[in-house]
Amino acid sequence: MLLAMLALFSGLLTTHVTLALNIHQPGAEIRAPPVKWPRTLQQESLLRQYISQSLDFAKSASITEQNPEPRTHNPEQSRTRLHLSQIAADRLLFQPPRYIFGISTGHAGSTSLSNAHSYSGSLKRNITFRFEEYFLGFGKWWTWAGTKPSLEEQERKVRHDYKRSIDNLLDSKQSQTYVDLGHHNLLGMLRTTPKVFGDDVLFIRFRRDRVHTAYSFSKYNRDLCGNAFRVCPLTDWHLLSPHSGNWTEDAWRSMTYEQQHLWFVDEVEAEFQQLLRENPDVSYMECNWSDDLGHCFELVSSILGLQVAENGGVNMMHHTDGKVGKRNRDRIVQLDEDYRNVMAYTDVVSNSIREVQF
Repeated sequence: MLLAMLALFSGLLTTHVTLALNIHQPGAEIRAPPVKWPRTLQQESLLRQYISQSLDFAKSASITEQNPEPRTHNPEQSRTRLHLSQIAADRLLFQPPRYIFGISTGHAGSTSLSNAHSYSGSLKRNITFRFEEYFLGFGKWWTWAGTKPSLEEQERKVRHDYKRSIDNLLDSKQSQTYVDLGHHNLLGMLRTTPKVFGDDVLFIRFRRDRVHTAYSFSKYNRDLCGNAFRVCPLTDWHLLSPHSGNWTEDAWRSMTYEQQHLWFVDEVEAEFQQLLRENPDVSYMECNWSDDLGHCFELVSSILGLQVAENGGVNMMHHTDGKVGKRNRDRIVQLDEDYRNVMAYTDVVSNSIREVQF
């Protein structure tokens, strides 16, 4: 009996030390051993359910790669899903990630889920909520991103001008977790974030249906390139170009504002899929939705160990003036079809952006 108890204690100690030390990438800071995050039984159960699905999905994906078969795909069927390695899953059950960032076009629920007033609970004092915090000012990042910096330059700037500021903020507030789900990271930050922030980062990939997203942006009544946090194909590094060749001023301006933002939806997905190919072990959550963010709030609040506020979470769908309506829906669907004909994506490209085709 004594030997069995010693063996059990040794195993628990090994796991604890592994979580505290070995899961960090070489050169990353080593913090104190993690303290178990006091979630409710319901939150713990929900996380374990999502983690189990995540690990099962990873296994089935591995089998599919070895024996590929055609399959139908409906992105909205998987409204929320976690993607974690076993080590990341074990860590998440102890406490939330150190850094939680969003990946989206904007107008997709990120403001709502990144708002501290959307949550309640005593653990909020250990979490720092920010939204589109870029520290050095929007203009400097925008201008810098427009120079198409190399990956080495991106890594250097993100490490020194972004991560350092976040870590200083967390230290000053004595916070465990930093949450910023804004899409400011499209300004040259996103691609090197996994390397700079290490394995203690969780991305939340927001996807709203194409019609609502395009309609929401169209209320600005301006060119995509005039938006604050965007990818402009005339000035910025990008992945998607029309089949006819590189973007020209005339080709870009020939598209309606809705079509420009439909391209933006596809471009952000293409960049996200590239990030996954370059960082296959990165942890992320998917939030696909059209009209109801409730399922996303449920999972995010469980990860943070908080409760969704009594108002059901702050509804920041202030960009959209009422319902889309059948007339606008039909119009945008037709514009989307015309846009696809112009782009004439190859099968490879179409497959890489299939998750946003709903």
